[in-house]
Amino acid sequence: MKDYRFALNNQRLWEDLFVCCEWRIQRNLSSGKKRLLDHWNIIRHEGSFQDCRNAFDCYAKAFELKIPQNNHIVIMLHGYGQTAKVFYSLKKQLSAKGFFPLSINYPSTRRNTKSHAAQIHTILKNIPHPNDISFITYGAGNLIMEKLLNQKNPFPQNAHIHRIIEINPPINKNILLHKLCRINFFKSFLGLMGKELAGNYPTKPFSTPFHIKTIITKPKFWKEFILMLLYGKIKIPTADDFRKCCGAEEVITIDEPTDSPLKSIPLQKTILHFLKN
Repeated sequence: MKDYRFALNNQRLWEDLFVCCEWRIQRNLSSGKKRLLDHWNIIRHEGSFQDCRNAFDCYAKAFELKIPQNNHIVIMLHGYGQTAKVFYSLKKQLSAKGFFPLSINYPSTRRNTKSHAAQIHTILKNIPHPNDISFITYGAGNLIMEKLLNQKNPFPQNAHIHRIIEINPPINKNILLHKLCRINFFKSFLGLMGKELAGNYPTKPFSTPFHIKTIITKPKFWKEFILMLLYGKIKIPTADDFRKCCGAEEVITIDEPTDSPLKSIPLQKTILHFLKN
């Protein structure tokens, strides 16, 4: 009898290679071991990528999973130090409106943006029946998007890139990470991507003519006050700064809710409106 187990491992140590219907094929960063997880995070198979893919096809047929057929697929890239769970609320809204959201896990504290872009490229190659594809990036996920778009032939041949939505893209170095990188104790924990965010990384507009919208969430007053106490005077980027650095057609500002910017109802409505048009 097959021994199914819950995947209790740290998601920051695994990277997605294939995502469909909330099922994932993941690879462990240290061992290279691959596994197939279902939508309950139960390990359904272990072995090579092809073995896991064959197992997924069998489960998809047995469970009658709804494989996307010419659906509008929305790839979601989380920020530094986060996991795909950050998009939980937004995914529910997208699914309810007929989109097919794929939130990707990538080990942001373990590799650099170039490696993450190669991972996303692998996932795109394995998307069944690609048609319209849009991207939603949150924070540092925008840097991965930039690396991906600057690659040669980054998307499946039959795919059409519909929209790119950037939420709080970084255009200046992260002051906190910059200070932590000066302390040897923290360097090993921050990883290569953390060091990229701590430096003066060159952020340039995307070289391809996609429809890009940037959404900036305005933090609560108490958050701004704490930042001022910690770091002193901070230059707040303007809408023109984001247009210049991110190549956005439109930059809008939305008040941030207390718990998470991605749970903002106005933000979710703005995203849905942009994806539909």
